[in-house]
Amino acid sequence: MKKLLAVVLSVTILCSALYMPLVARAKSITLPDGGQVKNTGCDTVYGRSAGGVDGYANFTCTISITQGGWFSNDKAVATIKSDVHSGLTATVWSFIYYATTEGAASIKAEGESEGIPEAGFSVTATAPNDYGTRGVGCYGAYSDNRGDWICGTEIELEG
Repeated sequence: MKKLLAVVLSVTILCSALYMPLVARAKSITLPDGGQVKNTGCDTVYGRSAGGVDGYANFTCTISITQGGWFSNDKAVATIKSDVHSGLTATVWSFIYYATTEGAASIKAEGESEGIPEAGFSVTATAPNDYGTRGVGCYGAYSDNRGDWICGTEIELEG
């Protein structure tokens, strides 16, 4: 019994060592607006709306990748937060790019919210496997009283 337990423990430790977490880094991307707006090349982007009769809205937008491991899927989570929680519409797109046997593919998830909760509004794109390579988040906030804002960011895995 002790030998069996030792073998199981050894295999578990070996598998854990082989699956080392990957390091993520951010880089600048061109947004779908044709390149007029670019991000800062960080996994977190700060900005504010164009303003209006009610003043500005300030935004914090992030993209993160959750590593699924061998038996679950990788996910890219795009989150938008604001100091203004009502009176605006938030649209968030999350993309996850992943490796396949044929090369590479991507999946997009999109969400829209009337207002941004205090905890933020998130959209998750889930890869069909655990071979995620990068995540992209694009963010739009639109308001009749505070103006509009659009931005995006990308995080890439190094491994």
